[in-house]
Amino acid sequence: MVRYAPWQIGLQQEALDDRRQELAGIIDRLPDIRRRLWSGSRHEKEFGVAVARYRFVEEMRASSLNNPPDLGSSESRRFERYQRNARTLVDEPVRELIETARQRYAELDRRGRLVNPADREDLNRARSLFGQKFELERDLRESRQHYAQQVIDDLRSRINVANQHGRFAVTGGQSLEVLHAQVRAPEAKIDPPTQEIELGQEGALAEHYREAACEEFASLMACAGHRDLYDPATRTGDMITRKDFSDVTSAPGAPAAARDHVVVYFGPPAAPEGVVCEAWTDQPRALGALDYSVREAHAYENNYQKWAHGRDYLATARAQYLDHEWIANHPRADITASPNTATATLEAIEDHADAHAVYQIGHPYHGVADPALGRPLNQDTLLATGAQGFAVYPEDWSPTPLTPSSDQAEALGPYLPAGAASLSFGDRMLPMAHGSGSEGESSSAEPVAPGHFAYDQFGYGHPAWSASVEGQFSDLSVSDSPSPPGQTDPGPGAIQQAGSSHSWTPSQTLAYLAQVNAASAGQDYAEQGYPGQGYPAGSNPQQPARRGGRGR
Repeated sequence: MVRYAPWQIGLQQEALDDRRQELAGIIDRLPDIRRRLWSGSRHEKEFGVAVARYRFVEEMRASSLNNPPDLGSSESRRFERYQRNARTLVDEPVRELIETARQRYAELDRRGRLVNPADREDLNRARSLFGQKFELERDLRESRQHYAQQVIDDLRSRINVANQHGRFAVTGGQSLEVLHAQVRAPEAKIDPPTQEIELGQEGALAEHYREAACEEFASLMACAGHRDLYDPATRTGDMITRKDFSDVTSAPGAPAAARDHVVVYFGPPAAPEGVVCEAWTDQPRALGALDYSVREAHAYENNYQKWAHGRDYLATARAQYLDHEWIANHPRADITASPNTATATLEAIEDHADAHAVYQIGHPYHGVADPALGRPLNQDTLLATGAQGFAVYPEDWSPTPLTPSSDQAEALGPYLPAGAASLSFGDRMLPMAHGSGSEGESSSAEPVAPGHFAYDQFGYGHPAWSASVEGQFSDLSVSDSPSPPGQTDPGPGAIQQAGSSHSWTPSQTLAYLAQVNAASAGQDYAEQGYPGQGYPAGSNPQQPARRGGRGR
């Protein structure tokens, strides 16, 4: 393993993008190579499904940067499933077929059959590119995690989380008063000329008053990335994305609420080497983007995305764009933290004026259900504020029986925190579902704490359990009214099909998969998957040009 310095990451990402682009071209040619190696339709379905699925993931990675799918749509849910299990469902089927084709080529060559030397070169090169891709994904992910975790640890050692229940309780609500009255006071800021300076203002005020919520932590992480993830010698910087999980909606009967949560990614936000910087949860972590606990994160808009510039916007904002006279007249409050205050505050939490802005969220890991770690950060727990006593189900739903029927469990699932039989809040006992995971996961798996991961030779980690992914191809029989191949406007996520006059969009690829599935129903080969972290084939090469360190 190679651990890159922060300023080296951008250039190495370009190397990975180049390898992915070359590999994608070879994979597009695999169906033609198959026809030259086997007569008739032998292996036609396996090659068709594996290549189409690989294309779909690449296309969705590219298109979600600027044109994300609708949250909850069948297209988005398919992509989510492949993201969570993509090493198994996307990469390995293609890699195994490449090995099968190489063996077939060698067999025909031994028999003296006429074969195409270019096919051999393609197959050997694809084998090598897969290995290089996996290594670069692992090294870039771990290098980003190492850097980001250091920044997070430093920030959390100096700045409190104002709107998590622990800090709010021990200060009797004073932490949120400081956040709203001082950290976010418009009077403390001079009109910023750029969005980067605005991020610096938010971060500088949070540092000064020592209170922050997710927005301020995201701004501080973005400023650190701009400062450190740039190489002036090569003029290359890493991608910095600020994503807002806003307008969280709920099922009929759930509490009406719209919550915001802001987070920063380093690297491509929907790729295995990308890292999400979650500094706000009780257990702050930098973790792989595909391990993040928010469902369908790719379906949310990126409200900021640029390449690192190498400038210290935090220092610039602090020196030039804060009203220091106002700050001097509004000194940092001397907040007293007390266990007695915490008890009294939590007992009356639902009556507090700011209860709707107080959360109880423990960690950002997907697929981990452990009561000791607290609740995962997701759309459901973002609705469970202090105003509801942190209940993760609608108030008009009875918390009994403790063991709901299978029908009830299915209906209540999104609103029940995972990990234990019950959780006590005062005199209320809430039912909790065991191992309630997203599609493709085993609901009976034992909970595993972060760090209890198994890793292969490329560092692809997953919780230490295995489970069969049911209905591997059942989702391919439904399409989203796809446009016919040959349309004139393929969209930003299209990849040119080798030997064709048109490009394939995600919906076209899904239509092809549906046709393949319908033509050979009941003959699907089995694939084994696992819950937790999965690593897809990589981000699409059609990403914004970034030579010279320029951003969007």
